[in-house]
Amino acid sequence: MRLDDLRPTENVDDRRGRGGFGGPRLAMGGGGLGLVAILVISWLAGVDPMQFLAGGGPDAGYGPAQMQNSGAPRADDDEYRFARQIVGSAEDVWSPILRGEGASFSPATLTTYDRTTPTSCGTGSSSAGPFYCPADGRIYLDLSFFDELRDRFGAGVSAHPQAAAPDLLGDCGLLVNTTSVGMAGKGEGGSPADPARLPAHAVVTDIVYVPLQTPLLTAASARGLKTVDGLGMLLHQAAPGFERWFGRKPEVTPELRRLIVADIEGH
Repeated sequence: MRLDDLRPTENVDDRRGRGGFGGPRLAMGGGGLGLVAILVISWLAGVDPMQFLAGGGPDAGYGPAQMQNSGAPRADDDEYRFARQIVGSAEDVWSPILRGEGASFSPATLTTYDRTTPTSCGTGSSSAGPFYCPADGRIYLDLSFFDELRDRFGAGVSAHPQAAAPDLLGDCGLLVNTTSVGMAGKGEGGSPADPARLPAHAVVTDIVYVPLQTPLLTAASARGLKTVDGLGMLLHQAAPGFERWFGRKPEVTPELRRLIVADIEGH
């Protein structure tokens, strides 16, 4: 499976070009993956995750929009499609998993905007980066966030299409897969890149943790490259969110990792 094969979500509210307003800001960070991480720990801790899975809430004065407000092309259209593909991929993976666990699943609405937008968690702004608001069940993304990353880190950061990956890997010291490609249930032989093109000192990591040894990590290990699976990121990202939601700070320990690994392998 390639990134280009991922299905773009249709749960979209495209507010780009509609303007925005100022005001006090309260944004919950962590994104969709942070929500998934909180779910994992909540199940282990015996806390009911459905109290914040249900989503819902006011639409902050905006109705749903499946397409842009005008047919005119925008400079950020490629980023818009990329974001829709990532969210659509998460829907395709987690819908059957959660339903298989007996949990109802309502996909979050990807809400793209320019500069500022009203949300049920306060005013969303580009300085917050992408975030999920549990009060209205939406993922908020100002696509200028990608420009901010480029401006902050200077000429050393640049964006390239997936097709350019083979030509870039020869100079790559760290390869991180942040897509769902390689996740169980996403097709056979899924890998976002070929580690054979990487230099011998490269480190390869994958945010996918089901399976822990993804096709990408397996191929990198076969080459003798250092690899890091996605479970550590999941656990450490979940801890602050779990504390904010439930008032209890979980400790990330080898025992917690062992329990989650056993649960993953048991499925």
